[in-house]
Amino acid sequence: WRGTRVTVSTHGMGGPGAAIIFEELIELGAKVLVRYGTTGGIRRGVKVGDYVVPVAAYYYSGGLYREYFGDLSPAPAPSLDVAWTLYSVAREKGVRAWPYPVVSSDAFYAENREMVERWASYGPVSVEMECATLFSIGWLRRVKTGALLLVNGSHVEPVDRLILEETMEERLRLGAEMVLDALSRVDVAADALPR
Repeated sequence: WRGTRVTVSTHGMGGPGAAIIFEELIELGAKVLVRYGTTGGIRRGVKVGDYVVPVAAYYYSGGLYREYFGDLSPAPAPSLDVAWTLYSVAREKGVRAWPYPVVSSDAFYAENREMVERWASYGPVSVEMECATLFSIGWLRRVKTGALLLVNGSHVEPVDRLILEETMEERLRLGAEMVLDALSRVDVAADALPR
């Protein structure tokens, strides 16, 4: 893309399945991993069709985090230069992007009003399933990470709770171009993480 070699891969839903793909991409030589996917808004004002550039990812301890880190609790956050580049590209395109934390949840249908209000009260603007895993593995394996998420639904907005199908395709395409543009700008060698 614009002279930069990229690989596009997919992963299943949830951190454990995604971790397999992240690990294998790193084994194959990936230096920067950007998750591009969807997220559900949990704060008023975060509208369907907006984007989120996560600056951190809250998670529930246990599961794969215990497998990777034992009794330590990682602080999942993207690489600053990748997050900043994604946010900058979104601003250049004139789209609304929220540079805020997200919640990475393992239970797709477990959200309820009380849970969403509690999450939002701590600062996150949306819920998704893989960012905490990606950011944690990135720091562990010394590769850069970031994410751009399309808000395709809202748990709190009274109107437009789900993105319209005709809007979805256009927003997905625009977001993909923003990710690719950002990847073409990130300096893979700069600020290489020490091993």
